[in-house]
Amino acid sequence: MTESTVSEYLTNLIHSNTCPSLNQLFPSTAATTTRPLSSSAHDTWTLNDKSNVGLTKTTYSSHDQEDTLHHGTTSTTASTTTNNIIHPKDFQVSKLHGGNMNYSYLVVHTKTNIHLFVKQAPNYVAVLGPNILPLSNQRMDYEYQAYTEWTSLFNKDSSFSSSPSSSKYVPIMYHFDSEYKIIILEFLQQYTLLDTLLRQSVDTTTSTSSYPNKKKNHHHSMIRIAQSLGTCMGIIHSTTHSSRLSSDRIQYYKETFQNRCMRNIQLKYVFTKCYQDDESTANSMGHEFLKDIEELKTLYRGDDDDDDTTTTRTNNLVLCHGDLHPGSVMIEYPTVDMDDTTSSTNIQVKIIDPEFAIYGPPGLDVGCLISGYILAAIFHMFSNPNDTSKGHHIQLDDNNDDDNKLFIGITSHPSKSGHIMILIQCIQTIWTTYRDRMIQGGIFQQEILHSIEIDTVGFALAEVCRTVLGYAGERSTWFLSLSNEIEIQNQAKKCSLEIAQRSMQQRHTIGLECIIQELNALVVVL
Repeated sequence: MTESTVSEYLTNLIHSNTCPSLNQLFPSTAATTTRPLSSSAHDTWTLNDKSNVGLTKTTYSSHDQEDTLHHGTTSTTASTTTNNIIHPKDFQVSKLHGGNMNYSYLVVHTKTNIHLFVKQAPNYVAVLGPNILPLSNQRMDYEYQAYTEWTSLFNKDSSFSSSPSSSKYVPIMYHFDSEYKIIILEFLQQYTLLDTLLRQSVDTTTSTSSYPNKKKNHHHSMIRIAQSLGTCMGIIHSTTHSSRLSSDRIQYYKETFQNRCMRNIQLKYVFTKCYQDDESTANSMGHEFLKDIEELKTLYRGDDDDDDTTTTRTNNLVLCHGDLHPGSVMIEYPTVDMDDTTSSTNIQVKIIDPEFAIYGPPGLDVGCLISGYILAAIFHMFSNPNDTSKGHHIQLDDNNDDDNKLFIGITSHPSKSGHIMILIQCIQTIWTTYRDRMIQGGIFQQEILHSIEIDTVGFALAEVCRTVLGYAGERSTWFLSLSNEIEIQNQAKKCSLEIAQRSMQQRHTIGLECIIQELNALVVVL
C-alpha cells in the first residue's frame, strides 16, 4: 500500500457514500451530491493485490459546478461545488514507522485539517517484506472485533457519567474494510506512547524556579496513567469474565477471539524460541523456571485439554488485548505546563493495536503491561552509569495514606532512584486499581483474584526475559540502547534474568510483592 493508493482509496470511499462516519467528517460532499455514486464504484477500482491494494490511476476533472470521477472504465457524475468535492490531491499522506507487522499512514485533509490514521494488514510481516515471513492478514479482523467489543462494553459501563464513554479508552473507528484488511481510526495527534514516557528520564528530585512543582506534577501524572490503565483493564476483564457469563457467551468469545495464528507467534517468541536458541541462558535459569514457563505457555495456548487445569482455566478467562505492552498504550500527557499540579487530571489513555486479542487468562494483559515498568526500572538503573551526583532524602507521595507513602533515602543517583520509585508505585497502583475494579465488577472471589495475581507476575517475567534476550523487536532495541558499552548491556541483561529467575518461584507465595522487593533492591544498590 503506497501513499498515493491511500489518498485514492479514501477519496473513493468518501464519494461512495457507503461509510456514514467518514461522510459525517466530510459532510459537504455527501450533502451536495445529487445522487449517490454507483454501488459498483468501489468494485470498479482495479485492485492488483489484495495485500497491497494497488489501484489503477484515477483522474478528476472539474467543470464549474460539475465534477466527473473516472474509475477505470466506469465514470460517475456527482453534481457539487468545485470547492467541496474531495480530490486525492487534498490528502497529505505520510507513512508512519515504528510498527513491525502492518502498513500505517497519517492522512491529513489539507482543506479541513482532519487527521486520520489508516492501517492495512498485508499477508506477511510488513517490516520484512512479502517474501520473508508470511502471516495471515486476518489479524486485522481481530483488531476490528476487539475495538467493536470494547466500544460496546465501555458504552454500557455504568461508572461513566457522560457520553460517549468508549472514547475515554478507545480511539474512534471510522471504517473497516474486511476484504482488503484496512482500518481507519482517529489519529491521536497530541498523544505519546507510554513506552516513550517510561524511558524518559525526568529529574524527580529537582524543581526549578520556572517549574517549582515539576516533581509533583510528573509523579501525579504517572500515577493517574497507572490508575486509568488499571481501571480500563478492570472494566474489560470484569465484564467479559467467564465466571459471569453464560456458556453460550463464553463459547462466542472463544470462537470469535480464538486468533490461533497470532497465538502461535506469541507461543514461539515469548515462551519458546528465546530459550531454545540460547541453551546457556536456559540452563542458567534452571529447571523450575522453565517448568513455570511451560505452564504459562499452556495457559496462554488455550486448549481445553482433559487435565486438572481445564476447569480453572475455563472459569478464569476474559477478553484480552493479548499484547498490552506500553507500546500499545497512547497517552495525552500534560507536558506544556509542568508547574500545573492539576493538569494530571486531564490525562487521556487510549489502548491501540489489539490484533493479538484472545479470550484468555486475565494475567496476560496485566503482566504484559507491568513488564514495561519493570524493564523501564532496569533501563534507568543501568543508563548514564557515570552520573555521580549526590542525593538527598526526598518524599514522593504527600497523601495521608501511610501504607502508600514512598521515600527515597540517601543515594548517589537521586534522579534514577526517584524515577525507579515512581515506577514501583505505578506497578502497585495498576494492580490495586485493577483488583478493586474487578471486585466492583463482580469478580470478588479471592481464589480467582489470587490466581490472576500469580499469573500476572508470571506473564510479566516471561515478557521481560524475551525482551532482554532480543526477541521483542523494537522493545528489545530500546532496552539495549541504555548504553553503548557491551559490558553494561550484559550487566542489565544479567540483572533482568536474575530478577525473573527469583521472582518466578516467589510469585506463588507472595504474588506481586516479589517484583516490588526486587525493584526496591535496585534503589538500595544505587
